Amino acid sequence: MLYMNSVFLVGANFGKDVSKDFIKKGKWELGWKGNENHKQYKSILKIFNQIKVGDDLVIKSTYTRKKNLPFDNHGRFVSVMKIKAVGKVTKLVGDGHTVLVDWDKSFKEREWFFYTHRSTMWKFPNIESDEKAQKLYNFIFNNDIKQDYNYFMNCDDNINQEADEVSEYDIYMESLNSSHNIILHGAPGTGKTYLAKQVAAQMIGCSTDELYNSEQFDFVQFHPNYDYSDFVEGLRPVNHDGIVGFERRNGIFMNFCERAKSGVQVGGQDNFDEAWDKFIDSVLDSDDYYIVKTLNGKEMHLKAFERNGITGVTEKDSTSRYYNHDQCYNVYRGLSGVPKGGFDNYRKAILKHLKEEFGLLDYKEPQKSSDIKPYVFVIDEINRGDISKILGELFFSIDPNYRGIKGAVTTQFSNLYDGTDGKNPGDKFYIPENVYVIGTMNDIDRSVDSFDFAMRRRFRFIEVKAEQRLSMLEELDEEKREEAEFRLLNLNRSISATEGLSESYQVGPSYFLKLKDLDYSYDVLWSDYIKPLLVEYLRGSYDFQEILGNLEDAYNTIDDTGDADESDGQ
Repeated sequence: MLYMNSVFLVGANFGKDVSKDFIKKGKWELGWKGNENHKQYKSILKIFNQIKVGDDLVIKSTYTRKKNLPFDNHGRFVSVMKIKAVGKVTKLVGDGHTVLVDWDKSFKEREWFFYTHRSTMWKFPNIESDEKAQKLYNFIFNNDIKQDYNYFMNCDDNINQEADEVSEYDIYMESLNSSHNIILHGAPGTGKTYLAKQVAAQMIGCSTDELYNSEQFDFVQFHPNYDYSDFVEGLRPVNHDGIVGFERRNGIFMNFCERAKSGVQVGGQDNFDEAWDKFIDSVLDSDDYYIVKTLNGKEMHLKAFERNGITGVTEKDSTSRYYNHDQCYNVYRGLSGVPKGGFDNYRKAILKHLKEEFGLLDYKEPQKSSDIKPYVFVIDEINRGDISKILGELFFSIDPNYRGIKGAVTTQFSNLYDGTDGKNPGDKFYIPENVYVIGTMNDIDRSVDSFDFAMRRRFRFIEVKAEQRLSMLEELDEEKREEAEFRLLNLNRSISATEGLSESYQVGPSYFLKLKDLDYSYDVLWSDYIKPLLVEYLRGSYDFQEILGNLEDAYNTIDDTGDADESDGQ
């Protein structure tokens, strides 16, 4: 089968997924606006300029996955490409960035496995000479075609290629799976933060570009002023009708754990919030009061209120009859409205009204899923904050052996939860079993000592060495990469051979990525980036200048020297 027009597979991520925006506006854009001198832009522009009116554009994203595959891959990772949208190019705008596209609004997203490529933009090969490309083409443009997984799994060259792409992350994935809490530590510039995000993406089953759009991921960076109220829960100032007060609010990690709890459940029926919101809106819209009949047919004259961020209704002239969201939701689920029990007939009357007027469905409890979603929380620079102070009582719950309800604790502000007394099991907070934590830290950071021993045993420490992250240099121009690698390795060998230093003081590959913006000036990279770092390392050494000179000589060596001269710095 021949196709007359070219097909281009393109990305749609600019810090976040903007594919829906492109589809809505009928266009597609190449990034780097205002940064047209960027080498990657110039490289992709060569492909972009091949697009013609009538060509097909396919928005895709690529990632890898090990679990929840539609076939048995024997515990190995496989690359995945999500096909998000297809459309026809209708106009070339001519700005070097934009084409107008008639997107197929009826297209449904689908996942393709193997033969994914990983470029931001690539042109489809001739399907007459490439059988794999032909199968992918049919999969994209024919809704009735399903991928033949066995065909690709039996292609040894394809399997080996996929395995090579992901083998670097296997050790981190397995460690996170088994330990729940890991810390990636090592020398500065080894890409630990980026690595943490890639491991999180592998765990969740999405691309790194899609991480921040996933409810299964969150990220925070610790610093000396970060505290319990930011991370777990705390009081926040609020202004209600000119009256300033304080309300208890969840911190970022508590909110994340609440999301994760939904990831272990499946099925059930619960549209309470939707019906409740409609009900409150109607009460607010009423001129004087809103009428709801009791179970005995008497009228309740209701007004809306909000307290501690929770909405509710109260009888117009009453000072004691208050029925809020959480209390009514408890009754909806077959529980007492308040922990101490009480007369819930008024709340039941409100629920009856929600069913009759706002479509409230009968509650059905969700069941525990056999396919539990993993939720990954990354803490960058974890040792820069006072972690014991930040975690508070979660110091106990963060232990992998106390995940789930058995590790439930009473938090500092649990007595402020509306409708609770802070003493019941339902008032307590716990970290679900499907929450995984990745921390990052530099070994030489002065604040590393603040990470106490009791907290250390709750995490698995995995060293990220500079030489293990040489793949980061693939971002450099191919003809420049070898020299950068030699300089990096020779410098680090000399650092390790210097008395008072060690592998923890090595220079990571991310420093050499700055070469792209320095026109590959190694002199500038040394003087402005690497030398200041080494000066800080060597501050106070009696033979400071001699050691620095030896390190500079190693940096300027562009052959593979194998082992560093043991006399360097001695």
